[in-house]
Amino acid sequence: MTDQLRQLTTQISLFAQTGHHYTDELTEADFTIIQQFQTNDVTNLVPYPLEWVDGRSARRTFRAALQHWRQLVLRQHGPDALVVELDRLQVADAVDESGPAHDPVIVDNAPVLSLTGQPEPTTTLRTDDDQIRHETVDRMRGNEDRIRGTDERIRGHNDRMREDTSDRIRAAADRSRTLVRMRDYPSLTTQTHPVFMGSPAVDVSSHLNLPRDRVATLSPSPIATPPVADPPSRTPGMEEDGNVPPAQANPKVTLSDAQFDRLFGHLMQAQRDRPHQPEGLRDHWKITRIGFFDPEAADKTVSGDAVVWNDVDQFTESIRDNATTDERMEHIRVNLSQLLRGTALHWWVALLLPQEKEAIKGSINTWIDALHRQFRLDQVDAIHALSQQQYTDENCQNGEDIRPWAMKFFRLARAAGFVTTGQQLTQLYLHISPGLRELVFKPHQSMTKIEYIEHLREKQQARHALLTSGTTDGHVPFNARMLRQQQALPLGLPAASYIAGDDPPPPTSANVATTHARMVAQSTDSPLDVT
Repeated sequence: MTDQLRQLTTQISLFAQTGHHYTDELTEADFTIIQQFQTNDVTNLVPYPLEWVDGRSARRTFRAALQHWRQLVLRQHGPDALVVELDRLQVADAVDESGPAHDPVIVDNAPVLSLTGQPEPTTTLRTDDDQIRHETVDRMRGNEDRIRGTDERIRGHNDRMREDTSDRIRAAADRSRTLVRMRDYPSLTTQTHPVFMGSPAVDVSSHLNLPRDRVATLSPSPIATPPVADPPSRTPGMEEDGNVPPAQANPKVTLSDAQFDRLFGHLMQAQRDRPHQPEGLRDHWKITRIGFFDPEAADKTVSGDAVVWNDVDQFTESIRDNATTDERMEHIRVNLSQLLRGTALHWWVALLLPQEKEAIKGSINTWIDALHRQFRLDQVDAIHALSQQQYTDENCQNGEDIRPWAMKFFRLARAAGFVTTGQQLTQLYLHISPGLRELVFKPHQSMTKIEYIEHLREKQQARHALLTSGTTDGHVPFNARMLRQQQALPLGLPAASYIAGDDPPPPTSANVATTHARMVAQSTDSPLDVT
């Protein structure tokens, strides 16, 4: 059994276990072959391709893979031996209990061997079993004929596309030569044409012997001599020797390079224009935009164009964000199992019963509830993990961004039972370093997570600059002294009462003068004590 046949058999078996509605392509003979030839090695549990269930041509892709698998089975074992083996499996339940227990199967007066090379104990084949065998062989051969017909249609389509492309290229070249020929004749009569702005336009139809409604689709033709204008007709009541207005001669114009380029661009744009698709056909949404879910994946993991989530809450939020229409909701409900990876995939394939899978597939909410029950962190474990989270001065000195740490802290806090924003912000405030805690505000009820994280980011950068600007002799440079003075202002001024939740008192001239005197005294050349 080749590796390709083994892998394809395993993938089709896994696809059949999902209960997808495309499995109606599988026949009873296919299920019997899968049970006979699939491997029991757990390491070969390769997920089947996502193209079998996602996209407009999913059914056609799965059908082609199924036909290829059937050809591999025929090529590996031969049609006769395979059909006899299938017949043996089908009539195994019809053995007469009163007959001998080890009667060999007789086909053409010879005992039939199984694929292992050993005689198989069973009863004599009936006439209807021979008919089943021949029908199976005919069906497989018919599938091969259909595959060959499909290949021929594809080749014919490709040939027609190449011919059509060549014709369009030749037509564009002919139009280009015609325009070049027009430019070589500077004396052209002009009427009105929208291509030329602010100048008389070339009446192309009068020189190419074309009707005016076909000016935009020029074709190569010899340039004709401009016709002579007819004399004006006599106006009724005009005398014989009256003044007759002379014939209106068309003005002459020379095509410039800019005008030629505009005309050529206009024609090429008309060739490229295509009618727009309806709004419903523009939605090329795929289920992979949700992302895959692997609880054991590392952070910031990407698989192709899709992200791999390792947090079940983030994965379920992505599901809700993408389930915006009824069609998408139905597509997600049926095919969400295709996004599971790692332990999540083994949970779905190996641990759940068929009736449990059907219950989970009832709606998107049942999917989300089942994923939360199985993969959300236990509250005791979440509390323990939350107690280990600490943003220290060492992290701040190394320049580690506090925002990713805060996002992870919020997820652990929610799993630990801190569900409100105020509770989560309070826990975050208590788990940062004391040096950074002196610079930030205490959270209050009206503050959002985004506002507080941005506030932490600003103070973390200031703390990082202070920690990395010290010198070995115990002195701090002038810019660091000024930075620390600015950081200390919200804590020493009336803003301290605002941190506690009270309204700040109005500033007075006394405390403003005191603060100014202190800043002047601290900005002298004497070293600043940072302890």
